[in-house]
Amino acid sequence: MNPLQWLVPWETSFFIVIVTAVTAMLFIRGCLRCRLLFRQKLYFGAGLLSMYIVTHTQVDYYAEHAFFVHQFQSLVLHHLGPFFIVLASLKMCCRQLYSLITVSFAAHVVTMILGASSPERPDYPSYCE
Repeated sequence: MNPLQWLVPWETSFFIVIVTAVTAMLFIRGCLRCRLLFRQKLYFGAGLLSMYIVTHTQVDYYAEHAFFVHQFQSLVLHHLGPFFIVLASLKMCCRQLYSLITVSFAAHVVTMILGASSPERPDYPSYCE
């Protein structure tokens, strides 16, 4: 089998092609507006390309007939592809997570200091206790 023949789609899905192309174009547009490191571009490209390869090439055909290929396809779709895409923007994700944690923690501390307690517990029937 010719190595380029592996890239021929088993079942042509215009939806996958369009979603992948739009995602790539949006990422390129974002790269033009923001300065990204080369490794961020590499991670995003690897994640997007790996997800495209396992869903729209001959790997999809073999995934229907060989269980270990199906497991590999699931691994890439559920874990490796998204991991690389998130790894491309890890700094931004960590910053947002950090601000979310600190804001909720600060709100909890302020609530405790001001003496505001949670609403009183409604009266439950005795079988709930």
